[in-house]
Amino acid sequence: MRRAAFGHWTCSTTLVEQYAQLLADLAATGFSWVQLDEPALTREPSGAELAATARAYARLG
Repeated sequence: MRRAAFGHWTCSTTLVEQYAQLLADLAATGFSWVQLDEPALTREPSGAELAATARAYARLG
């Protein structure tokens, strides 16, 4: 059986859901602002990476 290639975007859906829960928990305790830094976006991302980023930011609000 051949393993799928692993990249930093492979787990993005699961990771985004974890971030969404964390942000909801922070909001529930009174945080009104959180800064997320993503070093992977400092280079020229591919079209697929840009699409994944757009989906993530849309989910996180």
